[in-house]
Amino acid sequence: QFKEMYFRYFLWQFAGKESYMDRSWEVKKLDGSLIKKLQGIDWTRYGIPLALLFGLGGIGHHFYRDKKRALAVLSLFLATGLMIIVYLNQYDPQPRERDYSYVGSFFAFSIWISIGVSGLLERIREFVKNNRISKIINSIILVVIFFSMPFTMMIKDFHEHNRSGNYVAWDYAYNLLNSCEPNGILFTNGDNDTFPLWYLQEVEAVRKDVRVVNLSLLNTPWYIEQLKNQEPKIPLDLKDSHISQIDPIIGTGLTLEKWTSDWKGMKSQLIEYFGKRQLRYNIREHGIPMEWSNIEASVYLYDDPLSINLKPTISNYLRVQDFMILEIIDDIEKGRPIYFAVTVSPSNRVGLDKYLEMEGLVYRITSKESSPNDISPRLNVPKMRRNIMETNKFDFIIRTPEDYNFQLSNNEGLYRYFNLDNKDVYFNSNIQRLIQNYRSGFLQLGLNELYSTEVKGKQNTIDLLKKMDKYFPPDVIPISEPELDIQIGRIYAQAGDTLALKDRLNSLQLRSDLDLETYFYIGQVYINELSDYNSAIEIFSDLKIEYPFISDIRYALVQAYSQIDLINEAIEELEEWLMIDPSDEKAKQMIDFLKTQA
Repeated sequence: QFKEMYFRYFLWQFAGKESYMDRSWEVKKLDGSLIKKLQGIDWTRYGIPLALLFGLGGIGHHFYRDKKRALAVLSLFLATGLMIIVYLNQYDPQPRERDYSYVGSFFAFSIWISIGVSGLLERIREFVKNNRISKIINSIILVVIFFSMPFTMMIKDFHEHNRSGNYVAWDYAYNLLNSCEPNGILFTNGDNDTFPLWYLQEVEAVRKDVRVVNLSLLNTPWYIEQLKNQEPKIPLDLKDSHISQIDPIIGTGLTLEKWTSDWKGMKSQLIEYFGKRQLRYNIREHGIPMEWSNIEASVYLYDDPLSINLKPTISNYLRVQDFMILEIIDDIEKGRPIYFAVTVSPSNRVGLDKYLEMEGLVYRITSKESSPNDISPRLNVPKMRRNIMETNKFDFIIRTPEDYNFQLSNNEGLYRYFNLDNKDVYFNSNIQRLIQNYRSGFLQLGLNELYSTEVKGKQNTIDLLKKMDKYFPPDVIPISEPELDIQIGRIYAQAGDTLALKDRLNSLQLRSDLDLETYFYIGQVYINELSDYNSAIEIFSDLKIEYPFISDIRYALVQAYSQIDLINEAIEELEEWLMIDPSDEKAKQMIDFLKTQA
């Protein structure tokens, strides 16, 4: 924790942060196997890490000149840095980098940087007795320090910190709100899919008819009371006095009592169990001390039953949010659709996946159950296509239900993807991952068209993928996972556009974050799907030089050589391999076979 979650962040500020594409900080298991790679430290990002050196010098100078005040700054530095690490004891992995948590510590160190510079100037004044000359020297040094430290850091980091032209948060919130029909209820997961929506609703009056329900906050009584009593209200069949008493134990008991037939028998067993011990069973006092799982529950959506399978989500209990999702579904009036944002994980959807329809950035809860052979959640193709296409009227902002209906009836497309194709705008790794939610809709629609019986299915797939690449060009917003990029190229190829797959593979090979498995995968795609054996040979030959002791690379090379009748070259590869591993019987058998083909 100290090394990864503090010292790495500390050196980001004062030495240099490695670029995302060059991630070299390896997180490994105890057995040495790699878990992931993070952004490490770039010691030469600013040339010489002067900020770090002046800060370290400032610590010494401060304690030399004024121990008490230096101790005060040190207390601030430790209390807002290393002591927070000890106090929080954060788990790994975290949803995002947490360098902002220690900004107080970084500010304290910045004080020492200024003290370090001041100490240097003091030393010069002490060394140069002539006051006029010392002032000239100090002025020159200050100018040099200014250009070599803060100015250099600003020039180097300005692009990454410049948010001009970046409308991702605004557009994502707008698109998410307008994925919902009028007066809808939208369950959201965390901060990225909640706070921007609240900003648009409260500050810019966009789609205030949609009730955003944050699942994390749904575990708190005060938030449940807000949902019930503040506009747009949710008609909860719960008394205010009872809401404050709901916790995981009470919520689980209410869920089992209201929507299952098993609670009566479970409660009888518990009453009998505690009765034998001369105790009167009370759920608040005793909880539910018996294992339960996979209980069938039936909740009603607009008078239509939904059958779900209940399982504990926290120890032996349901979370309050699980109970409240079912309560909202059961109590909601007709005409108010309910949605999950696509960012809500399956574990937070209380077993409702078979009733969900994807409509872009949201899953709508329906009363129709998917068949066992269908993928859940299923696609609502017409609504998805309507939603995810970019609007052709950027000057029109949907603010009310009336605006929403007007947009649907008069314009093609609903979402806004402003500036996502602009190479001059910086999109960090978090934004790149967020954009995958957009791409996911296009990919799922494209696969649906690819495997449909429509005559134009394959062409429709290519058209959808081309629109996706137009809205979110890979050279502007890279696809974070190379394997996904390859998969997209393969979809192009299956739909008939093999050139797009070749272009993607060529672009991929320029990336600096590819591992052995990905390079090997690219070579196999060249062989199996493009029949481009020369390109495969080039890749596997490079891999052979870097990894000379991996047999699979040799076998792949032999396969590629054999396909274009370069039998002698294939035999040479195997003979070279047998010099490394003379006991490889498979290689010997392959040589014997190839000699019969020569």
